[in-house]
Amino acid sequence: MSLQFFSIGVIGQPHGHWGVVKVIPRSGWENRFLELKEVYLTNGVPVFKRKEIKEVRKYSRGRFLIKFVDVNTRKEAEKLRKYVINLVK
Repeated sequence: MSLQFFSIGVIGQPHGHWGVVKVIPRSGWENRFLELKEVYLTNGVPVFKRKEIKEVRKYSRGRFLIKFVDVNTRKEAEKLRKYVINLVK
């Protein structure tokens, strides 16, 4: 049985120098972002990368800041730009 995913947001630009990314949530998911512990990222190909979340904070205009456990520099965060954030159904 294969896993099914659904999209909850898109990663924008990095925020600062320590691997934090800005996230634009999909409608209806704003209040649930603060509870996230892990997500699956994809960039248009049918391959999902599991990412553990270290911290989520509210930002401005309905956006969030996410710090992933294994992303520690701005350069690493920049590589995640435009990735779609997914959860397992």
